Amino acid sequence: MADLPSYDRARAFRLLVSLFAIADIRRRERHCVGGCSHEWHQPAPREEAGPAPA
Repeated sequence: MADLPSYDRARAFRLLVSLFAIADIRRRERHCVGGCSHEWHQPAPREEAGPAPA
C-alpha cells in the first residue's frame, strides 16, 4: 500500500476495512452462533461514577 499514489490510498484503506467487516460477519455467523466467549466481544463492566480526580 505504501507504493500506491496518495489518491488511491484512501480507497484501498476503505476497501480493506470493508473486506475485514465482511470477514468478521462471516466468522461470527460460523463460530459465534450460540454466543461468543471471545474476550474482546465482552463489554467491560462499567465502574460507578465516583468523584472527579483532584
